[in-house]
Amino acid sequence: MRLFAAFLAVSLTACATRPVTIYQASPVPPSRILASQRLSQAPYTGSLIIKRDIGFMGSACTIRVFIDAVPVADLAPSE
Repeated sequence: MRLFAAFLAVSLTACATRPVTIYQASPVPPSRILASQRLSQAPYTGSLIIKRDIGFMGSACTIRVFIDAVPVADLAPSE
């Protein structure tokens, strides 16, 4: 039982990553922006900032961000 608890603790901390501040995050390249019309400011709307952590091992792949079921961008780690 102790071995299982130790394995569980190590497996949960092995994928830990560091958060990124808004100033450290790099912008998404235009080649990975899928719906650029969603990125322009429109009247009576707010703004939304989405950023990813640094990423580690399995989280090194991109993730797709959706707004109202429309794919907007693919984010890589620290973007």
